[in-house]
Amino acid sequence: MVPAGVTEILAFVDPSQYGIWNDKSRKALDILGLGEMVPTKKYKISGSEYEKFLEALKYISKIVEPNKTETDLLYVHLFLYFITTKNVGEYGVATEEDYYFDHDEIVEKLVELGSGLGFEASSEVPIARGARVDVLWQAKIANLGVVSYVFEVQRGGSIDSLILNLQKAKNNPTVQKLIVVANAKDLRKVRDEVESLGEEFRKSIVYIEVKDVLRTSELLGELNMIISKLELVKSF
Repeated sequence: MVPAGVTEILAFVDPSQYGIWNDKSRKALDILGLGEMVPTKKYKISGSEYEKFLEALKYISKIVEPNKTETDLLYVHLFLYFITTKNVGEYGVATEEDYYFDHDEIVEKLVELGSGLGFEASSEVPIARGARVDVLWQAKIANLGVVSYVFEVQRGGSIDSLILNLQKAKNNPTVQKLIVVANAKDLRKVRDEVESLGEEFRKSIVYIEVKDVLRTSELLGELNMIISKLELVKSF
């Protein structure tokens, strides 16, 4: 299970002791200036790092609910969620093109999105000779056979290696599109390098910014919550 899922279970079992470690809580703690106390840039954390996170939540709880005798870390999580949904400009945080993100987190988000949209989605897939891609979405279409969509998440690293891997992946006849996912600064670098390559390869590439992947993941989660409330499928 992913960190957010595990910590959600812990939080609902005992909200007085456990909090939810996800992108919202990490971002809010960063806004509050607690990034040095808690490893807000990490997606997967150790047990000792989770304990530091819980200490931070309990500290915040004493401030936002000073009169409560029992700590409620779910309430603190709602407070953190409120901070991230407000306009970050109100907190003096500038919008950056070269922002940090966790590679593994984005890979898992893309797999979840693909599965949620009805694709067979998996990570670390060998797609062609000498090419292993971060994420692959596949669908079987009656008259077309199998169609594939390749995702490569770029966080630093060699752009030449990225392009070579995409070129090899393009050799698979089922591949329809090659999607590069990165922050705005790295996307611009990749675009500049690809611009001098063949037209067919250039047209096969799509660029998506990391923050758009995260927002799409949030919207899909909200959609699933709404659908579950409709109770379209009866539970037995």
